Amino acid sequence: MEILLQKSSVRRDDAELVEASKEIKKQADLLLKSANLIALLEKYGKVQFSGSYSYDLMLNPDIDLEVINPDFTREKAVALLNEIIQQGYFYGYLFFDWVAFHDQRFPRGYYIGLKIKKDNLKWKIDIWCLNQEDKKTVRLRNLIKKRLSPGTKKIILKLKNFRNQYHPEIESIVIYKAVFNDKVASIKEFAKLLKQKKEAT
Repeated sequence: MEILLQKSSVRRDDAELVEASKEIKKQADLLLKSANLIALLEKYGKVQFSGSYSYDLMLNPDIDLEVINPDFTREKAVALLNEIIQQGYFYGYLFFDWVAFHDQRFPRGYYIGLKIKKDNLKWKIDIWCLNQEDKKTVRLRNLIKKRLSPGTKKIILKLKNFRNQYHPEIESIVIYKAVFNDKVASIKEFAKLLKQKKEAT
């Protein structure tokens, strides 16, 4: 992976990125409301947001949700998916059973993915149906919320903007770890870190 670093990657200043983040979260709220999705999910368990939505760090049309219910079964997860499909609001649906076919990369639960194009944006909604909160996810969430400040928020948004333009394959977790663990504070430092990690593999 070649690490590109160009002046155009920093065209949007901090204030613009903060406003862009607020705007896309506002659009996310409107989407969820028009789909009546939260009310539907609450019929199946406790609903909570995770990912960039929960941290106020959105720059992409992605929403991460968890539905927690100690009695969640495959049948209930499929019933939830079918109810969403019958609603007819989304054009794309995914389902994965990571309980019967557990993979260390993912929480032990049932995954439902939804896709919709709205206002020229291709939205992706990830829903995890869980019997209990995933411990790794909880640790990460608590760590980010504890260390997040106006300063680190601006750095993360700047790095996400750089990622979106040149390296969309980089996951947000890589950016969070770079800022909080490696003390990265600029695009130049981030590009250098990525290069070092690539050379080490």
